[in-house]
Amino acid sequence: MRPVDVCQAHLENIRFSANALGAVLECPALSAHHPRLWAPPHIPQPPVCVRVESLLYKAEEYYVSPCKNYRFYRCQDNLLLVEIGQQAPPRPNLVKAEEYPHSRRQTPAQHTSSRPCWLCLTFDGPPPGWLLSGIDHPEFAHQRQNFLRLLDTHTQLLRLMVSHNSLLSDPLTQLNSRVVLQSELGLLCEHHSVGLIMIHCRDFHSINQKFGHAAGDRVITEISAQLKRVTRNEDLLCRFGGALFGVGLPVNHADETEQVARKLQDSLQSQQYLDNAVSLCFSTGLATLMFDESIKSSSEKAGILISRADQALKAAQQQSEPSITSWKSGHFSLEATQFGYLGGIFTADTVTDYRNMLLLWDISSIIADENDFQALLQQVIHRLAQTFDFHIAGLYTPSQHPDSLLLYEINNNDEAVPFAAEHAHHHAILESLTSNLTQSQQIAEFEDNDVIAVLIPLSMETEDFFYFRAHPNRFSVTQDTKVLLCGLTRQMGKALRRARLEAQFNKQLVTQKERLQTELEELKENIKSSLMVFRSESMHHLMRQAKRAALTDTTVLILGESGTGKERLMHAIHKFSPRREKPFVIVDCGSIPETLIESELFGHAKGAFTGAQKSSRGKFQEADGGVLALDEIGELPLAMQTKLLRFVQEKHFTPVGSHEYIRVDVKIIAVTNRDLMHEVQQGRFRKDLYYRLNVVTLHSPPLRERKEDIPLLARHFLNRYAKQYDNENKFLSEQALAKMQQYDWPGNIRELENRLMQAALLTDTQEIRWQDLNLDPQTAATLPSNSDNPALFTSTNHFPPPIPSTGKTQEIQQAPCDVAAGFSLPEADSQACLTKVSEALKEVLQQIQSSAVFFHSPVGIWLEDEILQQTFVQQQGNVKATAIQLHMSQSTARRRIDKIGQNGSDRPPAWAEVQKALAPIAQGKCIIDGCLDTLKLCLLQQLLASNPSSMSLAAEILGVSEPTLYKWKKKLTHRQQNNPVFTAKALN
Repeated sequence: MRPVDVCQAHLENIRFSANALGAVLECPALSAHHPRLWAPPHIPQPPVCVRVESLLYKAEEYYVSPCKNYRFYRCQDNLLLVEIGQQAPPRPNLVKAEEYPHSRRQTPAQHTSSRPCWLCLTFDGPPPGWLLSGIDHPEFAHQRQNFLRLLDTHTQLLRLMVSHNSLLSDPLTQLNSRVVLQSELGLLCEHHSVGLIMIHCRDFHSINQKFGHAAGDRVITEISAQLKRVTRNEDLLCRFGGALFGVGLPVNHADETEQVARKLQDSLQSQQYLDNAVSLCFSTGLATLMFDESIKSSSEKAGILISRADQALKAAQQQSEPSITSWKSGHFSLEATQFGYLGGIFTADTVTDYRNMLLLWDISSIIADENDFQALLQQVIHRLAQTFDFHIAGLYTPSQHPDSLLLYEINNNDEAVPFAAEHAHHHAILESLTSNLTQSQQIAEFEDNDVIAVLIPLSMETEDFFYFRAHPNRFSVTQDTKVLLCGLTRQMGKALRRARLEAQFNKQLVTQKERLQTELEELKENIKSSLMVFRSESMHHLMRQAKRAALTDTTVLILGESGTGKERLMHAIHKFSPRREKPFVIVDCGSIPETLIESELFGHAKGAFTGAQKSSRGKFQEADGGVLALDEIGELPLAMQTKLLRFVQEKHFTPVGSHEYIRVDVKIIAVTNRDLMHEVQQGRFRKDLYYRLNVVTLHSPPLRERKEDIPLLARHFLNRYAKQYDNENKFLSEQALAKMQQYDWPGNIRELENRLMQAALLTDTQEIRWQDLNLDPQTAATLPSNSDNPALFTSTNHFPPPIPSTGKTQEIQQAPCDVAAGFSLPEADSQACLTKVSEALKEVLQQIQSSAVFFHSPVGIWLEDEILQQTFVQQQGNVKATAIQLHMSQSTARRRIDKIGQNGSDRPPAWAEVQKALAPIAQGKCIIDGCLDTLKLCLLQQLLASNPSSMSLAAEILGVSEPTLYKWKKKLTHRQQNNPVFTAKALN
């Protein structure tokens, strides 16, 4: 029961006890706000305009209560006034003065008198005799005592009501607060259709800025006074705050609410304020809740009505001119507007208001501080679970099925933990909820006896939803809860969008970084590979021709002796061409076995031959759109020359085992150190293919014809070695530089590079002398060289005949190398040599497995580079002799030597023992068949014995891919079965 109803009941008791016909509470502080504080409607009421002062003018005091807190005045024959004074209730004395004489507190002095309250009693005739009798009249003492007790009870209730209503009313305008408005609206909704009008002064902010806050308060007071004059006494007036007012009233239809709203707006805008100094403009939003709308409770009806009027007011405020906007179903939705603080955070309950404000603050802090959305979602659900009693909540995105649910459940400790159970039941409920969503009402609810589920969209732009699941007896979905949750989920939607944009941005950054890194590596590789160091006129002329040839798609044929930089010239042409961003594929025709060359160049279909388990793209197809370089094309077999001719003519080919033509767009560069015309005359090269390739011919001059480039090249190589091996910069003596320019350099730039590398590594002083280069002009004159043909690049000159490919294996078996002549060690010595290598590799593996620096080091590539480098140095820079000693092709040896040092120069300390163990092999004192493969098998055996953590790590250490690792393991098993060198006793 409300305080007003309690007060009326007590007045009824007083009325019957006094045998009066009416009892009216006359209190200025209350009557203006609560007209219903008058006696019940069936009791006649005096007009409000009758004031106490006019009654006291003719009144006479004739009775004072014994406690002096009531004074009775007889004003007329049938009217009696009771003055209710202020009296403090007695306080118990909890501390004795004898024990604490200085602790007694004196009664505080009262400087102003309290304002009394008045009780007006109206009678049909004269007042009863027991009220008019004297104080000591014994006949009516009992009746008077009972009446004073009723007055005491009513006095206490009256004071409570005064205090309560002072808290619920606006102190400036004495209008109802929002709490009272929502409560009264709920009562009206029980019996009537109710309209609510929200009025906002558009110019109030400028009034405060221009005239000050005192003038603003005055304007608020004048607006409230005007509203009181226009509205009826039974209408509900409210000030929400600032310059926002509300008027609630019972209506019969929605048009009636709109008529009242228009009347209020016209009245307010026609009024002059601040002593006729200013005129104000107002925006008005209104809503009507019909009595027959199916809403559960009256309090929820009041919340819905306030939310609708708030939405209509926001729409009116967005207009450029003062306007009136009426809420209509289908034109507004809870999610389409911004967060309604009036309907969501602030309710009719101050405790709920405080709870909602804390909830909004905490969740806003979580959203602002947390960047990872999953962690954010878990923290938000954990915080919501402290306010609302649900057991499952999370994010639902229909387009990402089956991983469309990110759910968290609330455990016994009220913590949000990932929900690991089956989601099928949730999917069924969510599909049903999603199908029930409409444009105007996008909050979907599902409820039965066991579960209540709510689906709230995170934003209007996405398909993401926030999902609640709870027990119906523990979770109530009111309108205030909906508005609050909509506002919070909308903030989460912004956080989700921020997280997705950040993830997309980071992905773009990673992609861009990878692309830039790839471009940088390609650029470095291009610069490194296409770096041409020269100052001679012949090289300037060659580079001008190369630039012009690069701009067209014509075939380019590069001729020149070995070591003159033909590969650098290939890279330079690719760099200068419009295809610089496209693939650049180099095919070493001399290193591919004749049985595999067709499949390597043209590719093959699945099942084309034994072992073809899947189709493969050939080198030609990989170079589509870019440049295809055919290195050592003079080594190409005649059978393949026919197929290559068709490809050069038609630019299409057929993969092995396929009948489908594949067309590609490539620029072809053919490179050789042979005289192709001589090869044509000898029948080893097709004449038609030669003319197809010989469109633009570039001749790479030998070093003896560009000796003015020797000092520049020497400086370039010495600087590179100093950086590569982390040594001090070394320089050539004047004598060495002079003799180098007199030397014929049969190995051209490659010989110069290798001699300088050897001298830079082996000399102890910073100056490199002539004897440190190990160059003998007389020896150089006897070496086989292309310099024996002075007119090398003319059409009538020929290269020296090459060694037939059919006799190379036999030649290698007869004489592996000149240095090794006379050193045919027995098998036991070879086994001892491999044992030392194996033991040294075992120490290296132990060190890299215990060091974070070398943990993923490619030891297999280090091992190959080490034996190549040592053998190359021992062979005094002779690539051919190095290739023969190591049982590999000359072109492969040259390419591998050029790449030495690209895998870094840092090695573990135990690597010095590996270098010592490899020295006899490099010097030719220990002959090992298949040297590189055998050494790699030694490493693999020690690697497997060390029990690596994974095969992928073992493949990384061996320097191969994981599938290749398994092939090496099969080869190791076969070698152990057929070769005693690979027994456990020998290598362990």
